[in-house]
Amino acid sequence: MDTLVANAIRGKGAMPPKGGNMALGEAEIRAAIEHMLRETGLSAGGAAKPAPEPEPAPAAAGSAAPAGGSTDLAAGERVYQSACFACHGTGAAGAPKVGDKAAWKDRIAQGMDALVANAIRGKGAMPPKGGRADLDERAIRDAVAYMVSKSR
Repeated sequence: MDTLVANAIRGKGAMPPKGGNMALGEAEIRAAIEHMLRETGLSAGGAAKPAPEPEPAPAAAGSAAPAGGSTDLAAGERVYQSACFACHGTGAAGAPKVGDKAAWKDRIAQGMDALVANAIRGKGAMPPKGGRADLDERAIRDAVAYMVSKSR
């Protein structure tokens, strides 16, 4: 546990010190790591809990939305706020800022499928899914549609 906390405080690999939030104290970082360990079924001692029975996936899980398929802009805004804003709201790492019509013009011209594919695979400094492996294609498509709608 102490090694995990030390790595989180110092940063490791692509992870910045304190996850990029320099205001966090050691107790908060330790609590966050303990939470992550519990969520993955591990404990600070390293013993894994038995895996729960998987729930059946919904029929539509993993299915790709058709090209030009409907999107949920409200859901897209939520994903944008939680996953995309740090870069696309500020222009960090060369990301096109939402609302910057000039920066988005050529990107929008590529079409939604190309934009979604780039977001899923990652492009330039942007990691796959913006670093949010938990997001499915539908969530990515909604977030991209939201950003495009604000950048036309």
